[in-house]
Amino acid sequence: MKIETLGFLQCVAVSQNIRCHGKLQFKDSSKLVCRTCDTEYPIKNDIPYLVLGEDFDSRYLDPSMIRSYYEMQFAPYIQ
Repeated sequence: MKIETLGFLQCVAVSQNIRCHGKLQFKDSSKLVCRTCDTEYPIKNDIPYLVLGEDFDSRYLDPSMIRSYYEMQFAPYIQ
């Protein structure tokens, strides 16, 4: 994961029907953690997975789809 994109990512955890939106930071090389609520998110193959719960449609977890979206969204901001 490119460190330059970390500033664009926000926590997606929900508590009492309110989304956290906290800033994320590296916990280690394989995890991000929210500074506000301590929710952890895995990083797999340099891709941050900001997905919570089991109801998420698994086709959106395909690594090629996630990488394409990630690069499309953040490529203009990375030198």
